[in-house]
Amino acid sequence: MTALPDSVIAKPIKKATATARAPGSATISKGSRPGTVPGAVKAALPQKLQPQLATLATGIPNTGEWKYEIKFDGYRIMTRIEGGKASLITRGGHDWSSKMPQLMEELQKLGVKSAWLDGEIVVLDEDGLPSLNRL
Repeated sequence: MTALPDSVIAKPIKKATATARAPGSATISKGSRPGTVPGAVKAALPQKLQPQLATLATGIPNTGEWKYEIKFDGYRIMTRIEGGKASLITRGGHDWSSKMPQLMEELQKLGVKSAWLDGEIVVLDEDGLPSLNRL
């Protein structure tokens, strides 16, 4: 097997040494009521929100809890729900609600009154692999 110069084979990720919680993070127990999260401040839903994008790193964090996600080939979509009405917003700020009517139907069924949801829209092929062409 030949490794590319920047692959994880050529440059393995270093092992984490600690699992402390990130500074400023809150622990929410199962019995928590809405609006009782420590440090939470009631505010209006922002009109715009920038998606959190991946950052290239040379290794894993040495401290704190961290998670990763597998990169899928799909469309990055943020959903803005206000007054129970959802809209699909691309990274570039375009409204794609009319392009994905089935997803809009499912979002309305959630019963969420106010939220921003950030995710990747992915369609899997018959082998369970992401297929950008099927979107």
